[in-house]
Amino acid sequence: MRRFVSHLDVGHIGFLLLAAILVRAYLYDVIQASSRLENLILIVPVSTIVLLLCVGLIVAEIFTATHRSRVDRSTPTPQYSSDESQSRSPSYWHLFDAYRKGLVMAVFTIYVLSLMLIPVDLATFLFLAGCIYILGERSVIFLILYPALFSGSVTVLFTRLLPYPIETLLP
Repeated sequence: MRRFVSHLDVGHIGFLLLAAILVRAYLYDVIQASSRLENLILIVPVSTIVLLLCVGLIVAEIFTATHRSRVDRSTPTPQYSSDESQSRSPSYWHLFDAYRKGLVMAVFTIYVLSLMLIPVDLATFLFLAGCIYILGERSVIFLILYPALFSGSVTVLFTRLLPYPIETLLP
C-alpha cells in the first residue's frame, strides 16, 4: 500500500478534483439561473464531457500507480557507479517540451484574442494548424485537412445551435 501511494500523483488528482468541483458548481449555478434550452445547449454537454474526462483521468492515474507499484516490486533497483550516473545526465528534451507547451499556450492566447478581430472559422483553422505544427506534425495534407474539417464542423454546429450571430467565412 505504501508503494502504491508513493506512485500516486496526488497533485494531478487534486487538480482534477478541483476542476470537477468547479465545473459542477458552475453547472449548478447556470441551471439555477436559467433552465431555458437556449442557455444550456452548450454548457451542459461541455460540462458533462469535462466531468467525464476528470473521472476517467483519475481512474487512469489510479491504475497507472497500481501498475507502477507492481513493477517496482518485481524488478530490483539497479545500482550505478558514480561514473555511470554522471554519464546519464538529463537530456535537453524536457526543455524543448516545456518550450513547446509555452508556445501552444501563447498560440491559444492569440487565438482567443483574435476571435474579436477575425471570423471564428478562420481563427479556429489557424489555431489548430499552428498547434498541430508546433506539436510535430509535418504532413501538409494533415495540417490543412484536419483543421479545415474541424473548424468547418464547429462553425456549422455553432451557427445552427446558438441563437447568437457569429461572424464566419462560411455562409
